[in-house]
Amino acid sequence: MTSTAAPSLRVVVVDDSASTRRWIRTVLERAGISVVAEAGDGRSGRDQILAHDPDVVVLDLVMPDVDGLTLLRAITQHAPRPVVVLSGQTEPGGPGEMNALQAGATHVLCKPRASEADALALELVRRVRQAARASVRYDLGQVHEVAGQEVRFAPRQLIAIGASTGGPGALRAVLAGMPRHTPPIVIAQHTPPSATSNLAARLGAVTGHDVRDAQAGETLAAGAVRVAPPDRHLLVEWTPAGYVTRLSNGAAEHFQRPAVDVLFRSVAVAAKHLAIGVLLTGMGEDGATGLAAMRAAGAQTIAQDEATSVVYGMPRAAIELGAASTIAGLDRIATSIVRGLRRLEAA
Repeated sequence: MTSTAAPSLRVVVVDDSASTRRWIRTVLERAGISVVAEAGDGRSGRDQILAHDPDVVVLDLVMPDVDGLTLLRAITQHAPRPVVVLSGQTEPGGPGEMNALQAGATHVLCKPRASEADALALELVRRVRQAARASVRYDLGQVHEVAGQEVRFAPRQLIAIGASTGGPGALRAVLAGMPRHTPPIVIAQHTPPSATSNLAARLGAVTGHDVRDAQAGETLAAGAVRVAPPDRHLLVEWTPAGYVTRLSNGAAEHFQRPAVDVLFRSVAVAAKHLAIGVLLTGMGEDGATGLAAMRAAGAQTIAQDEATSVVYGMPRAAIELGAASTIAGLDRIATSIVRGLRRLEAA
């Protein structure tokens, strides 16, 4: 009997430094990962990606001709696949990291000093493999299956979504699959406090929804998608006029502000059984107890599955706590939300 070896992961490396490309190739190939092509600038990188259709792209940001951020946005829009950014311009928590994540990067790593090269090599291999496992989230062929449908919904329905690492791409996929006519959607995505976020603008441009940063005191209309701004918790209250947003600079939870738990707890009180809660990819446990509070209040709750999560920490914590009534792959979450809206409308 002939045994068939598992196919190697296929990677394209795009970096203007030949020595860095050699180092990346050596690190990945020692780990059994195949580097199928290299490029020294964004324009030739685009050509190599189209020619070789890799599982993962490893990308620098600062390059001649077409820079890495421009190429990353083009990949996200026209040839979606996991991209691991490796750049000297991405300090942890800084604007470079946030810009890359919001443009669609799966992970962002900072180029090391010589003394840190061995540690980074292990992290690079881990992140490339992790990105490849999450590649199903880039298969957008099924994501739009409910986007064009009209969905009726009951009064006072509300959708709350939380995410962290890998969240910008996951949010893009979920919103792209949602109909335009929905109940209000409120989102807490972990954001470095020092960052000036343009996540809302990017999500709105890509998905066509009315996505904006949340403002204090806004009454949420149907179809509104509001994102917690950097360094502020987002909460929702029910008033005679409808759902109203509140912003808070209260203490961080799970080292995060905005925190998903803060949003979810407020939704559990404000919307009770009329809410749908969704916890997406992310590191840590934020959102697990908040999702549990929503489920205890009668809400329908959804957690992203392991196979399509960039980091499975937050969904795993919620599932282990019994907070999720539904576990779904990223390509099925929009469908699960719409199914939940229809159940509530029919009740």
